[in-house]
Amino acid sequence: MATVIRGDDNFDTDESVKLLGSHISTFNTTITTTSATPTTVHSFSYTKISATSKVIITASLNVQVNEDGDDHGWKCRLYRDTTQLQIDRYFTRSNVTASDNAGSVNMTPRAVDTGAAGAVTYKLTLEAEYGEAKTNLNGGTDNMVVMEIEP
Repeated sequence: MATVIRGDDNFDTDESVKLLGSHISTFNTTITTTSATPTTVHSFSYTKISATSKVIITASLNVQVNEDGDDHGWKCRLYRDTTQLQIDRYFTRSNVTASDNAGSVNMTPRAVDTGAAGAVTYKLTLEAEYGEAKTNLNGGTDNMVVMEIEP
């Protein structure tokens, strides 16, 4: 059974979409990286139901850096299997010190997947452009959310 979603924001009042499926995956992976090579923070499998649907993927990832007075820069990316789905979400902190609250930033990458139906793996990665990037220093919970919709 599909759920019909209608908006009241004057953007989609004449159209509705069906929610074909959804998945929420929470995680608390601890990673410290200085590598410019993407490191997988979290991944999960989802079976796309329809070849004509769109899958909206969002993630929330809290990234921290050392309070060492150095510059830090990092990227996070979303993938469908081995295909990158969105432009790099990039962030930098310069001369991070203790007064900067550990350089903590909540990254929220988003993407839309229009690929074929079937089983896929969605993956969130983190890489350091320079300096160091860390996840889950304070024991928090991050998440990835998938919603498959069809007009």
